[in-house]
Amino acid sequence: MRLAYLTAVWPSPSETFLAREVDGLRAAGIDLRVFALRPGNGHRDPLACYAPSLVAHGRRPDSWHPILRRRPELARITAGCRSAAQLRHITTALWLAEQMVDQGCDALHAAWANLPADLAWMAHQLGGPAYTVAGHAFDVFVTSQVRDAAWHEARGFVTCNRVAWRTLASRLGPGCVTWLPHGLPLAQWPQRESCPAPPLVLGVGRLVPKKGFDTLVRALAMLNPRPRLVVLGDGPERARLLALAADLGVGLELPGQIPPEHVRGWLAQASALALPSRVTASGDRDGLANVILEAMATGVPVMSTPAGSAEDAIAHGQTGLLVPPGDPAALAEALSRVLADGVLAAGLVAKARARVEHRFDLEVNTARLARWLVSMHGRSVDGLGSLNGGRTSGPSGDTG
Repeated sequence: MRLAYLTAVWPSPSETFLAREVDGLRAAGIDLRVFALRPGNGHRDPLACYAPSLVAHGRRPDSWHPILRRRPELARITAGCRSAAQLRHITTALWLAEQMVDQGCDALHAAWANLPADLAWMAHQLGGPAYTVAGHAFDVFVTSQVRDAAWHEARGFVTCNRVAWRTLASRLGPGCVTWLPHGLPLAQWPQRESCPAPPLVLGVGRLVPKKGFDTLVRALAMLNPRPRLVVLGDGPERARLLALAADLGVGLELPGQIPPEHVRGWLAQASALALPSRVTASGDRDGLANVILEAMATGVPVMSTPAGSAEDAIAHGQTGLLVPPGDPAALAEALSRVLADGVLAAGLVAKARARVEHRFDLEVNTARLARWLVSMHGRSVDGLGSLNGGRTSGPSGDTG
């Protein structure tokens, strides 16, 4: 099996889990080619295939490639398009189908359940390989970029968190969706030996409403003394957060988006990681943020909410603390407890590290994903068996 791995942006500085997944699949024996719509931050991976910007050159879908006018598949594709944007992507799908066939790819995996899944479906209609789909958070909860057929006609559907699994299972049926968490390369994330001083509360993520960083700023305003507050990331909420912090007298530091490898240094200094996420009016929410696993592995106490899928990793009072979303007072109390009680903090981080080792080992989890892909695409790869004999599974059986 040669797998075409389709994503939107590659490499993406804010989606380190995809790079880890690709590396892990290759290490597990999968012959894999990355296909992407555009490079991340202008950096092109020389080993990846990037779709040409056909729309940017002013070419219409029915004029870019004459064969489109003769293909009967086009009627079904255009009938299912919900927007002009989907129509414009037909030429991209044709390019993908031809490139994948030319490169000997006999299986396709869409790394996201929105546009990549829709492109995978279109590419398959135009002669490309059969496909599987992975769902995460926004791509599952806000689905305007994908037609229903792209989900229902996939050979298999996999998701990395329980909240997305429940959403997908309600639409596709529990037997059609498999829960396989992402993982962390544990050898690269050793547990630190001590908690540094002075106190530093860290937030990491895009500055968007669903992350709830305004709740974090309001919580810090209730603490006395106030620890240092640093939020790593960038986004449209930057000016609003700075204005809110100034109004409340909170010294908020926003260094902006930093390279993923620099997050480790900030975690080494942190007394606590706070990610008070919420569900937005559009239904968007977090899945399980990578930085939660990184903090748990490193030995940083974690505070979050049950609004996303943080509960996949955080058992309240055991491996971290959970507070209601949008509740600054509850978050302030949780922060105060962890910062003041060294015994509590030490107990949380010890159990957190054990949870990550048991459930989120990258090598183990990507090997499971590799077996799932082989099973869904009906091929055999040396050294890979089958996962559940080809059957899908939900999250209910995992008790670790």
